[in-house]
Amino acid sequence: MERLNRYCLFIFIFCSINVSFAADTLVLRNELGIKKIKPYVTFYCDTFGYKTIEDMLETEFNNAKTKEDYFNFGFQDKPFWFKFTLTNKASFPIQQYLEINRSYFPTVDLYEITETGNLKIWKSGSTVKFKERPVNFNTIAFDISINPSETKTYFLQIQTKGLALVFRPQLFEQQKLFKSNWSLNLYYGCYFGVIMIVIINCLFLYFVERRSEFLYYMAMVISALIVNSFYSGYLLRLIENLPFLKDHYRIFALSAFSATISGSLFAISFLNIKTLHKIWYYTLLGFIIAAILLFISAIIFPYHYTTKASFLITVTGSFIVTAAAIYVYRKGEKTARFFVIGYFLLCLGILLYGLRVFNVLPETNFTLHAFELGTMLEMIFLFLALSDKQNDLKKKYEAVQKLTIDSSEKSNEALRNLVHEQSDVLSHAETELAKQNVKVIALENTIADFENFKGQQKVSHLLNHMIYDYLKLRMDKIDEVLKSFPKSFSYAKSMSKTGKGFVSAATLNGATFFIIAENDMDSHVSSTMNLLTRAHFYNSILENPNISPGEILTHLNYYYKSKLQANDFEDKITIRLGIAKLKGSTFEFSSAGQLLYIVSADKVERFGDENILLGNDNLPKDYHFLNQSFQIATYRNAYFYLVSNGMLQERGGFSNEAFGDERMSDLLKNMYGMDGVDQQNRIAQIFSNWLLQSQTIQKSDWLVLGFGSSQ
Repeated sequence: MERLNRYCLFIFIFCSINVSFAADTLVLRNELGIKKIKPYVTFYCDTFGYKTIEDMLETEFNNAKTKEDYFNFGFQDKPFWFKFTLTNKASFPIQQYLEINRSYFPTVDLYEITETGNLKIWKSGSTVKFKERPVNFNTIAFDISINPSETKTYFLQIQTKGLALVFRPQLFEQQKLFKSNWSLNLYYGCYFGVIMIVIINCLFLYFVERRSEFLYYMAMVISALIVNSFYSGYLLRLIENLPFLKDHYRIFALSAFSATISGSLFAISFLNIKTLHKIWYYTLLGFIIAAILLFISAIIFPYHYTTKASFLITVTGSFIVTAAAIYVYRKGEKTARFFVIGYFLLCLGILLYGLRVFNVLPETNFTLHAFELGTMLEMIFLFLALSDKQNDLKKKYEAVQKLTIDSSEKSNEALRNLVHEQSDVLSHAETELAKQNVKVIALENTIADFENFKGQQKVSHLLNHMIYDYLKLRMDKIDEVLKSFPKSFSYAKSMSKTGKGFVSAATLNGATFFIIAENDMDSHVSSTMNLLTRAHFYNSILENPNISPGEILTHLNYYYKSKLQANDFEDKITIRLGIAKLKGSTFEFSSAGQLLYIVSADKVERFGDENILLGNDNLPKDYHFLNQSFQIATYRNAYFYLVSNGMLQERGGFSNEAFGDERMSDLLKNMYGMDGVDQQNRIAQIFSNWLLQSQTIQKSDWLVLGFGSSQ
């Protein structure tokens, strides 16, 4: 009985509505084209948010006063109801798609009431998974079917949770809707493609240059990408199965605050504001702190309290950064010109978006996508600004290099003139001796300065202006380090006077590091490369005493491949390096072409890969080396040997073949228990005899470092 009464109520109210709003009924006579239905739609604001569909049947709706074909209620957290009536005057069924051209409204429910009082409900919105929506589009759409001579009334409930309630309701035929959706996908595909190219290029430049401004710029681009992909619905497809989908609308504010923070940091770094323009630095710093506090509040407090703040702080931050950039540019920083253009376009896009949201400008395709276009153009111009700054730094470096060369030539000319002058003056009488002494002292000082400059210039060329690493070189003598280990020794025999290998050790904060290295480069740069390797090795452990051998090798490999130019050396950089670390009861080892042998009374274990070389063209710069760890307690009364690959590859014997791993294992096993000096002599004797048997000369450096574990 209650159900019957309810249907009767529906029929009565529907008939009343049909009579009262007959003039507002949209008459359908065909299914072609796109129909703008806003003139036929009335609305009601649910101030307290508790109205149901039954309440709406008895509620008086308001007519829209504006003539535009879209609704604009600004930022709203209250539910809104919309009502319209359709009647089919054609002789065939008509199928239409009602599209709400937004993707980010959390709740969009459509209620259909027929002339007989039947009620149907379709639920959609950004909190509904795409496969569960009436129409699986990024925008929100519903499938509407009306039979001939049939009239239906529709109620649309929309809730934004504080986002901007701006939308255009339209009826599409199927072909038009799919074509519109395809065009939108093509537009966003191009947009996201451009942004992704910018991000990839920026990431590449960061790994090459290691400048923080690239990270800030990349964070800003990613934040803007998240905002725009949120508005377009593509982000929702990625996160729809994640647990925080119900609170997804917070993404807009969080991303906006993140873009403001990273953009301000990028401006400080790129424009060098901290050093040169203190007032602007403290202004931007205070703004960053405010944005961080709002970012935290957007997580904690209800979203509608922060949604307007996110928009306002983005606008304010963009204008402040633009003003700072203009100021820096007027002060003579020419590399800021693209920066100014980029941020001006961003401000323009945000301004157009804001004017549209607050109903100052009409909603057109241009104003609808103004924010996206503004961010895309901003990212492109900021990337040009980074490239422009890079070129400027390169020109300054080339100018310094040219000045250095010119200074060298002037020094040579001054030296020749001074020597010539001294030759003339030395022929004078003894009465001029006092003057001669003064000039001789000046000559000696000039020659000393010139020689120092010449030496620094040569090393700077070889190490690609990395001379500071060479000057920080501090290494402990290996014999001093090995004294604390039982039966320890080191043995090195070079194939030439310059030497292509070395063994060293260092002790820092209770950790002992051992290094054994050799390079395959020309002899005239071997010593320089060895000095560079030692310097970088020591600097690594000085900066981080807890660093592992594998991390040191990773840093060194990146260092060689990134910092040294290919034209600094006649041949390729190929360096073999083995590093061991002993701290407490743990022994660690990592290898790039060198070997570790652990010898106990009953077996010999071999570790390391002789095929991986530092600086090799085939090895990626970000290659992570394997770090092996051993517990000393499990290797009591054992010996640890770092052995160069050159020893294993040394050809000799009666058959003139490589010494090899098997012979080396047997040699080390036979030396088990011997004193350190005896082991050293034994290795020297075996390898000398190995060469004598084949009557050949030494081809590689022989390097071995050994020590015993605690007894």
